[in-house]
Amino acid sequence: MTEQGRIVGAFTTSHSPGLTGFPERAEPAQRKAVDDAFTEVRRRIDALEPDAIIAVSVEHFTNFFLGNLPAFAVGTSEGYLGPVTAEMAEFLRVPQHIYTGAAELGRHVYEFALRSEFDPALVEGAWPSTRTSAFP
Repeated sequence: MTEQGRIVGAFTTSHSPGLTGFPERAEPAQRKAVDDAFTEVRRRIDALEPDAIIAVSVEHFTNFFLGNLPAFAVGTSEGYLGPVTAEMAEFLRVPQHIYTGAAELGRHVYEFALRSEFDPALVEGAWPSTRTSAFP
């Protein structure tokens, strides 16, 4: 097995679509504190100069449906669209963008999970809701 790299940092936040979707509802001082915290996290990530970022997300029904709703899925695409639908981009007030993927790293994470007796779903290529001419 080849070495894929090392973890240089870990950051987390709550699932809070209102941060960008309706920030005007927050108390101004609280909103500033949250914005400042995100600015600090970005500064720290930039300082770490990571080769890749593994993002863990709760996409609910955005990428999957009741007929196939895995608890965990690992993607192996060369790129990821986010937000994954035009409607979600409008709701979140975040423009859609294609983020560069690391397919080999995704495959490594998936295979490591299997060897560790954990069985996530595997999504090779683009996520179901993000299939475009840019990705298989």
